[in-house]
Amino acid sequence: MKVFELSKDGAQKATKGTKELYLKDLAESIKSCVPGEWVYLKNSRKANYYLAFVNPLAINAPVAHILKESEILSEIDKDILFQLIELSVNKRAFFKGYRDCSRLVYGSADSLPGLIVDSYSNAILIQINTAGIDRFRDEIKKFFEIKSPNKKILLLDNEKYRERENLPVFEKETLQTDLELVENELQFRISSDTVQKVGYYYDHRENRRRSGQLIQLMDKNYKKGLDLFSYVGSWGMHFLQAGLENVEFVDQGNMEENVLTNLKLNGFESQGSFVRNNVFDFIKRVKKEGRKYDLICSDPPAFCKSRKEERKAYEGYLKLHKSIFELLDRDSLFIACSCTFYVDLDSFQKNIEEAAFAKNRKIQLLDCGVQAFDHPITNLSNKSTYLKYFAYKVE
Repeated sequence: MKVFELSKDGAQKATKGTKELYLKDLAESIKSCVPGEWVYLKNSRKANYYLAFVNPLAINAPVAHILKESEILSEIDKDILFQLIELSVNKRAFFKGYRDCSRLVYGSADSLPGLIVDSYSNAILIQINTAGIDRFRDEIKKFFEIKSPNKKILLLDNEKYRERENLPVFEKETLQTDLELVENELQFRISSDTVQKVGYYYDHRENRRRSGQLIQLMDKNYKKGLDLFSYVGSWGMHFLQAGLENVEFVDQGNMEENVLTNLKLNGFESQGSFVRNNVFDFIKRVKKEGRKYDLICSDPPAFCKSRKEERKAYEGYLKLHKSIFELLDRDSLFIACSCTFYVDLDSFQKNIEEAAFAKNRKIQLLDCGVQAFDHPITNLSNKSTYLKYFAYKVE
């Protein structure tokens, strides 16, 4: 196997745990490599090596992905890859409720850069975004077919991510039945049309559990809830499970069928309604009508994808949070979430405080959290750490 020297900066990054490296992080050219070739990266100062794969054809993306520190082997043993996958899958079994429905593989956080695997009650969805993993796509699918013979195994590639790696786009596989899952004793079903786009977001699982426990701890009968950017209704279902009398679900996507189905599955069919609308437009209408809510949850999609859009994203959150404070009743709860990596925990919390001050609302922080256990992180500044959850009492 080929060995390439790391540059001084590259060696420092690797030592600190960075898994994605660029051309400037390598002291030698990798033009002789084929896309996805597995190699060793050498840190001469510490005399150690990292098992990695490289892609000289990557476009505006990392050219090297580190799997783990390793001694040099004469050739790549495919078993290494599947040992890492097996280890990742087994880690989820440590947590109750994660064995069957969870994210089984979370890319670099599980030493498998570019591999995302989500498990459901009746299916496993696999996404491959890097050339080094794509070499084994058929074997990976076969691995999960053997491991979970009663589930449909699908490869659902993300074209945008594969484009960065200059990877081919294969014909999309389709799920013929609805996607089924269980989260915190709640049942969810997602129509097959929706599955082809985004699947399900497991990452807020523990925060949703905690929000339900928080509602039950409060000595107040919370009646009216609002689930903004609801998708299939995960947050609102947890609020109803915790005792709320009624929840409105709002999303600009065509999610009514999913939300109504999930309300019925969990015995809440008379306690919820869905509104298809842009959230900002919905808030304007409700404000004019003078309606108030005892609990509002806001869990929007990412507001930006790059550092240069950070300020714009911050302003977007500020506009959103200000408008939400106008709809909250006295002694209400506000659950604010973000999946925007470039707006960090401190900035997001500052944003909420700034919005509350602007609308003359006093807030008390009751709870906070990051992503669930199947999205492993090592610290709050790690690149894998992107999720924010804050729960406030609003006076």
